[in-house]
Amino acid sequence: MWWAWRRTGGRAELAGDRSDKVEVVLRYGVVTTFLTSFTGPRWRLLTGLMVLAMVEPVAGDEPAVAKAVEVAVAPVVEIRTSMGLITLTLDAEKSPVTVANFLRYVTNGQYDGTVFHRVVSGYIIQGGGFAKQGERLVEKATGEPIKSEADNGLRNVEGTIAMARTDASDSATAQFFINCRDNEMLDQSVAAVGYAVFGRVTGGMDVVAQINAVSTGVREVVGRLGNGQERPMPLKGVPLSDVIIESVREVKGAVAVPPAAGK
Repeated sequence: MWWAWRRTGGRAELAGDRSDKVEVVLRYGVVTTFLTSFTGPRWRLLTGLMVLAMVEPVAGDEPAVAKAVEVAVAPVVEIRTSMGLITLTLDAEKSPVTVANFLRYVTNGQYDGTVFHRVVSGYIIQGGGFAKQGERLVEKATGEPIKSEADNGLRNVEGTIAMARTDASDSATAQFFINCRDNEMLDQSVAAVGYAVFGRVTGGMDVVAQINAVSTGVREVVGRLGNGQERPMPLKGVPLSDVIIESVREVKGAVAVPPAAGK
């Protein structure tokens, strides 16, 4: 079944190949994208604003039962760093487990006061795992690992955000990285487990580039063993001057920027 979405003044109309054509009256907000499919009671949208709509019959058509429909949107998150602001749009449709996990850490303040502890020029910036404690960088305790969603079809292209993990596939917890170039070698393939992309930078790529250009070296940090015990260890690629993640917050009601084609 084929359905189309169009705007007419202050109203939006769904037109299909059946006689039960309906109108969607927007109660608040503006839809900034288009309907891609209609399956039973759920509508799938690429992105847009959260709106509350009522399905009403179009004049001249057969009566339709009015019902409330919630239009889901992509979460928007702001990372405030000591070098500037980075805005992310998360893909909860293709990465539901990863996005929910990330937002739990955001809500709990897990990332506040952490640093970008691994920077590889022209490759990635990685953070969310080590907090500043005096002059030390100490690895923070996390929740349980999550199932990898590296098979979600999203690619590790420049400007996307993905979960860091150990050599095990389902081992990601809180650490994430932002791709500073197209890193196809990090995608899932026949030969590789891959890293799960769950969103992209929609503001502040200049800040990402500045962070990616800082001087780095080997520094001793305080890591955690499996039992939670702390242990000092050398770590490569650590910025010589700390790049601090001051806060990470979800921005309620923000407009999610649509992803670029093929991203």
